Amino acid sequence: MKKNQRKYERYAINIPVLFMDDAKTNGRMINVSRNGCLLVVDAGTQIPLRKEFSFQVFLDGKTYPTERTSPGINVKDLSRLKPSGLHEVRITGQVMRFTIHEGKEAIGIQIIKIEKEDFMKWINFVVKKQNEQEVFNFGVFDDVDLKYQKQERRKYQRFTIRFKTSEGLIKFFPSTEQEAFFIPTDVQRTQGTRIAVSLIHPESQDVLQVFGQVISFGPDPKRNNKTGLFCRIEEKHTESFKYDVNNFLKMKLYVI
Repeated sequence: MKKNQRKYERYAINIPVLFMDDAKTNGRMINVSRNGCLLVVDAGTQIPLRKEFSFQVFLDGKTYPTERTSPGINVKDLSRLKPSGLHEVRITGQVMRFTIHEGKEAIGIQIIKIEKEDFMKWINFVVKKQNEQEVFNFGVFDDVDLKYQKQERRKYQRFTIRFKTSEGLIKFFPSTEQEAFFIPTDVQRTQGTRIAVSLIHPESQDVLQVFGQVISFGPDPKRNNKTGLFCRIEEKHTESFKYDVNNFLKMKLYVI
């Protein structure tokens, strides 16, 4: 790959951003790709490299926060209490690089997770309907995650797969819960790595989370040697796997 060649296509945009910090930092998102974005920030904004932080994006480019604080509530708490609007998305990202964009300070962000209620808004914003199956290197945290402490949740490598057709979605699932399933990705992980895959139904837009462990990384001869992760359903989730998949697909894929 050439030095200046981007791995994923970037889309030029210009929409407002509000950082979920006590400083009430403002910014603009000026481009976006499958797994990241570039933010122009207020001069002097101090965010260390590799730092994780949360911010709110306004997809329509018009909506802008008018209420930032309330008596006794900081901006972080206010964000949690107020539901996202139709065009608002809350994102957690990690700072990957610093740069200058048109004379202004900018930071390159890798997206780590999207709030559950905002997940599909963001996916549909980034991905066009006619695109092929897409694999994103981030996931959504749903109600299942509430059972785990924060440190436990961090142990999962998260992916999102957006399917173009129902046929492609059905083919993703293994014949039995003991067999392997395949995630096409260039993200290499060692055997035993725990993964959480968010599957997006192409028709209903419902999301199903599948929890598993990596068996190996390499090419799959069944998919024109496409490289990716071979995984198996995590043992503690095998009991509910068949029920969850059948309910998700609205069909009896697995005999129970």
